[in-house]
Amino acid sequence: MKKRHYWFQHKMKVVLWSVILLVSFYLLFRFASISFSEGFGQAEGGIKGTIVTNIGIRIMKNGSGLISYSSKEKQIYHFPINLVSDKFVLSQFTRDQKVKKVLAQGISNSLPQEVSDPTQEDQAKEEDSKEDKKNTIGFHNVANGILTKEYILTNGALKKENEGEGELGELPINFLDGHVNAKEEYDQMNENALETFVTNDGTRFTLNQLKDLNFLVRNFYIVDPSTRVTEPLFDAEAFLSKDMTLKQSNEEPQILIYHTHSQEAYIDSRPNKEEDTIVGVGSYLAQILEEEYGYHVIHDKTAYDKVNGVEDRNLAYNYARPALEKMLEKYPSIEVIIDLHRDSGNPRTTIINGKETAQIMLFNGLCRDQNGPLPDHDNPYIQDNLSFSFQLQLKSLELHPGLFKKNYLKYLRYNLHLRPKSILVELGTVENTVESAKNAMEPFAEVLDAVLQGK
Repeated sequence: MKKRHYWFQHKMKVVLWSVILLVSFYLLFRFASISFSEGFGQAEGGIKGTIVTNIGIRIMKNGSGLISYSSKEKQIYHFPINLVSDKFVLSQFTRDQKVKKVLAQGISNSLPQEVSDPTQEDQAKEEDSKEDKKNTIGFHNVANGILTKEYILTNGALKKENEGEGELGELPINFLDGHVNAKEEYDQMNENALETFVTNDGTRFTLNQLKDLNFLVRNFYIVDPSTRVTEPLFDAEAFLSKDMTLKQSNEEPQILIYHTHSQEAYIDSRPNKEEDTIVGVGSYLAQILEEEYGYHVIHDKTAYDKVNGVEDRNLAYNYARPALEKMLEKYPSIEVIIDLHRDSGNPRTTIINGKETAQIMLFNGLCRDQNGPLPDHDNPYIQDNLSFSFQLQLKSLELHPGLFKKNYLKYLRYNLHLRPKSILVELGTVENTVESAKNAMEPFAEVLDAVLQGK
């Protein structure tokens, strides 16, 4: 019985190795056919040069596993080559939606010539369509990981119809993350100039489009699942019509900066160094607002998130409220309240004036959850709060694109009911550096001043 079992195992090993050898010989034969099928007998280059050169030629003609592009001559490989031929197609490297959007926007468009005859017009459209398909990369191509052979061979350059014959122009990519330019477009029907802007994620819009609630919320807000947006509350026209300018002179306090969570620090903050915490950044902001813009600022450094020397953030808003109310009673001239925080999560940075700068996210409390308004959370200034943060967001697109993230909406009140011009600021995250957080204070102060002065 043992001999029979041994004989069976021996036979199986022979069969298995035979199959492995046959597959290996087949693959070697296919490799040789790709390498030497064209130009084998050419005099230049020798064996090594011939192999390398012809492999390159065959790859470009037959399609590559790494670079996949459309070609009429593309060969369909049979088993088992087809198992590896498309393993590393370009689509694996372009799954990121932002990359797809960048590439998809790099389309070389040209205006068709004026044609009076309908037949000629149809022919012109057909020719333009063929030319576009030949020379441009569309979203469909990018989404499916397919690039034209011309695109590959010119390393991203495309022929443009308005340039010289055969001249190559760089692929026009007009979408850069965090880069916003306002420009004028023309309504051809009314010949009116329309001022257009671009959000931080590249969406171009006019002020008229902000009347659409879906467009407004989708492009300017992050809505926490705990709350719900209601149409009467989110009215862009009402937001922009609110007067957010200061009424008081700097003879009395105008701006209050405080920190519900005073112990928040950054990735490189030194232990027990107040200047490296969010409180230190608040001091720097107060200094800029006073020295550069002439505001009268009070900076409250009270640790509302520490109870008996122990950090406790759970009731920090409740602890802060009575003290803030007393301060506002003492200084009724205060119009602006800034609760300066640092967020959690991955670092949020941009480049402003050549410096790495922490991004800002303004935080709004809607005082309502999915079921409706919260009891004992009245806020008579809720639309004023929303207007203030929205005007700051729009002004940032004009002055410092990329400085602000979308405004965040959550269900609680966060003491924003104490003044109409109250904002909660999330300045970067725990993964940002202290320097990047402080770098954000100068552009933020400029945006704040522009709104408060009605510029």
